[in-house]
Amino acid sequence: RGMSKTLFVTDLDGTFLTSGGMRPYTEEIVRRARVRGTLITCATARSWLTTTRLVGSTFGLPVVVHNGAATVDPVTGRVLVRHLLPADTVRQILICCEELGVPPMVHTLSGSAERTAWLPNPSSRHVSQYWEDRPGDIRSMPVSSWAHLPTETVINVSIISNRTQIDRMRTMLGEMADTEILVRQDPRHPNTVWMEVAACGVSKGSAVRELANRLDADRIVAFGDDLNDLSLFAVADVSFAMEDAPYEVRECATGVLESSSGESVARWLASEIGLS
Repeated sequence: RGMSKTLFVTDLDGTFLTSGGMRPYTEEIVRRARVRGTLITCATARSWLTTTRLVGSTFGLPVVVHNGAATVDPVTGRVLVRHLLPADTVRQILICCEELGVPPMVHTLSGSAERTAWLPNPSSRHVSQYWEDRPGDIRSMPVSSWAHLPTETVINVSIISNRTQIDRMRTMLGEMADTEILVRQDPRHPNTVWMEVAACGVSKGSAVRELANRLDADRIVAFGDDLNDLSLFAVADVSFAMEDAPYEVRECATGVLESSSGESVARWLASEIGLS
């Protein structure tokens, strides 16, 4: 057997990026690492459009987006892997949302076109806040009624509300056999909770394992800071949590990196492959 081939995978927000984006030092280290032939990429909850706006083709390798529901080539923009929710399942989710009066955001990926359908109404202030935080986002597709929310080519349904409503929704959905449900706190808004529903088996971890196989990498090193990174840590040989990550994320990691500078992943990588 030849030498071990390592794939380095980082979460974006709170791990690789600061609130101001990517630090010049971080970008330089990734560039130098790539020149050396190092395999490095990201796995993020963000959409492909937002990911490309934030990091462009910094990584060169395919990037995992939508919490593992899609993998995209950042150079060509081609969607390499896409896991869709069955239309019947989407309909069930929308019925539950309507009964509870919690309008969802329905994310579709058709070809390489991403759209997010949502229903502007007084009960969707959390959703309205989401779009206020993202002015000019071309994914935004407001619709006029529940009946106009799409059920085809759906990769993810996001429900944003308070903890009580999300808990009710979780109970209503029960253990839907063909879904993967992730609940997490919104880091930007303390009283807001996200529930994300994707196809069965979808996670950052499963997508990264698939990518490692595609790249013939036999070792994975991962970096993250939130609950959606637990699946990533589960498939990694070595994993690092940021020091301000939730306790259970730090507990599952091999090590902890300080997160105040926004450059800790790059500094660790530079030290590991001899760039510092």
